[in-house]
Amino acid sequence: MGKSLKWCPARQCIGPTSLVLFINDIVENLECQCYLYADDMKLYRIINDAENAVSLQKNLERVVDWTEKWLLKLNIAKCKVLRVNDKNISSDKMYTISEKGTDTSLEKVGSERDLGVIIDNQLSFGTHIEDIINKSNKIVE
Repeated sequence: MGKSLKWCPARQCIGPTSLVLFINDIVENLECQCYLYADDMKLYRIINDAENAVSLQKNLERVVDWTEKWLLKLNIAKCKVLRVNDKNISSDKMYTISEKGTDTSLEKVGSERDLGVIIDNQLSFGTHIEDIINKSNKIVE
């Protein structure tokens, strides 16, 4: 009577489902917009003045506090700042993440790959298309 369970679709869903339930409360204390996708998170807000920049930094600190509360490790090397604008305006504001008493400045990037698509600071697809062309040329050669 006692057959062992060799394969169960429900067992494969426990991990991802638990993760989604687990991380959903991370947004409760944030005062900026964010996107969650699996274990990936993007914080964003319009920065018109120094107060907006300080607010975004405080939200970063809240995310760090949440990870420490739940004993999770934040991969700071993957945390980047991508300023999206339609002008060539550069911001000198440095965003940091503090972990165990050490402040780490987040790298500013002009473009970043997200879910296979390269997003640049002008929201154009030029960099993405160029990447696809380069990959295609390598295959043909």
